[in-house]
Amino acid sequence: MECPDRWPELNSQQRRLVNRYIDTLLAQQAALPLIEKPGREVVAVKQVGSVSYQLERVKCGKATCRKCPHGPYWYAYFRRGKRLVSKYIGKDFKLIAPD
Repeated sequence: MECPDRWPELNSQQRRLVNRYIDTLLAQQAALPLIEKPGREVVAVKQVGSVSYQLERVKCGKATCRKCPHGPYWYAYFRRGKRLVSKYIGKDFKLIAPD
């Protein structure tokens, strides 16, 4: 691997840029993929740290409903251990602290 051998050649600003780039890659890797559920349409997605926020239009499931899909509503998705957890936020976006 060349990287460790070449690290001393970098100045402090270049090292900071490399560290920032690595942090960005790690955050992207930890980011949750788009969560698609039946009866929901994803309108927008925001990633803040380990929480993925999705603005979704939701079908209520009533056969006679003329207003479907409802919303859009914000949902937060995050991991609790190995389990994927979703949390309803509402019509207005706000940050949440994962439990």
